[in-house]
Amino acid sequence: MEYPAGTTLTSLALQFAMNELSQGRQDSESVVIVITDGVPQNTELTSSMSMRLKERARLMWIPVTWHAPVEDMEKWASEPVATNVVVVEDFEQLAATDTVNTIVANMCPVVM
Repeated sequence: MEYPAGTTLTSLALQFAMNELSQGRQDSESVVIVITDGVPQNTELTSSMSMRLKERARLMWIPVTWHAPVEDMEKWASEPVATNVVVVEDFEQLAATDTVNTIVANMCPVVM
């Protein structure tokens, strides 16, 4: 498929994720991971939805490629940012075992 370029509906994706949180177990931490390679269509709405979502879950961002606005994602992510933002150069790197291990280890620091 040819890459369509352009913006992403990130705020809508965050809303869908928030809706899904009601289906999760109440006795476990909810984690939302956003993997994106583009600029949100509406950064203000994405920022607002990120803040609302962080009230109910941990929010991690995986920006892929130079198109993704890393500085904004660092503001939108849960604290600590170093654990909740994993910058990835391209989709090949995203699929690499080391990258997946980093994301999983950051998401779940206690692995059994």
